[in-house]
Amino acid sequence: MSERILNDGDYRRAGQFLRYANPERTDVSGMNSILAEAHAEGRLTHLVLSVAAHAYAWSPTIGTPEGQNALANIAIERYELEKENETNE
Repeated sequence: MSERILNDGDYRRAGQFLRYANPERTDVSGMNSILAEAHAEGRLTHLVLSVAAHAYAWSPTIGTPEGQNALANIAIERYELEKENETNE
């Protein structure tokens, strides 16, 4: 029998974290409270994993080869911008 990696608290924190992270009305204090709670429980990695689980559940294409390629392209593009901005500072 396999052990569950994520528990209900992880999913609850992820859902609340995503609500607080709404780009239209970001609540940094709320996000920090969720991060602090996850840290106190020793479950920061689980919070990140549960946020990803939400993304995979909601996006029908993120797990496809095309979706994975899109994620890789985003990472490459942002890496290049990050390096460009570092040299311009």
